[in-house]
Amino acid sequence: MSQQKQINDLSLFDCPQLFVQFKWLLKDLNLGKTVAFRFNAGQDLKDVLRYLEMKRLQYKRIDSNNSITIVVEGMSV
Repeated sequence: MSQQKQINDLSLFDCPQLFVQFKWLLKDLNLGKTVAFRFNAGQDLKDVLRYLEMKRLQYKRIDSNNSITIVVEGMSV
């Protein structure tokens, strides 16, 4: 069964608005849902990554030449 990913482009934001937008979009992450966030390669993501670790959310970081995509999965039951 394939899931369609919602991609949220946060590449235009700087901290602290970047982190605020990330948390706001992440708050509605449902069980089993997958959401992706796109960032510029030069953005500071330490707060985003720290938050994901603190919440123990499963995520995958995909680095490309000019962007970073972080795919987050909702906790499963």
